[in-house]
Amino acid sequence: MEYVLSASKYFHSTTLYIMITVEYNHLYINDIAELYNDAGWGDFSAHTAELEARWTSSTFTAFALQNDRVIGCIRVLSDRVSVTWIPEILVAKAFRRQGIGRELIELVLQEFRHTDIYLETFSHAAEFFEKCGLNARAGMVVCSKKHTQTSN
Repeated sequence: MEYVLSASKYFHSTTLYIMITVEYNHLYINDIAELYNDAGWGDFSAHTAELEARWTSSTFTAFALQNDRVIGCIRVLSDRVSVTWIPEILVAKAFRRQGIGRELIELVLQEFRHTDIYLETFSHAAEFFEKCGLNARAGMVVCSKKHTQTSN
């Protein structure tokens, strides 16, 4: 299922097309890998199969496009009943502070407004999410276990 939420949005004279899809488009994978690298999350250019697995198993994805190139994206995991989690939101450095990230968050807030929405972030980015209406909850702590690579 794929549909265009808005034909175009203007951010500082840049025309962006925001596409919402629950089906992954394999044509975006190299752009997504570039966004991971741009964010400092690692070089995934040789690991596009892993990235593709992440994005194809997501409940909801949205992409900000400029000239058919992904310049921002968000992915969501949800049971669509009570809990929604945003594991990743990325915007290319050259396009930050132009409202793209906020637009992607707004799409998720609209689509999953009937659920509790969670995300985890680094302290330097917390202010952005708070401005979008996603606030730190007193008493909550992020717990995690990083997977370890196994050799065959």
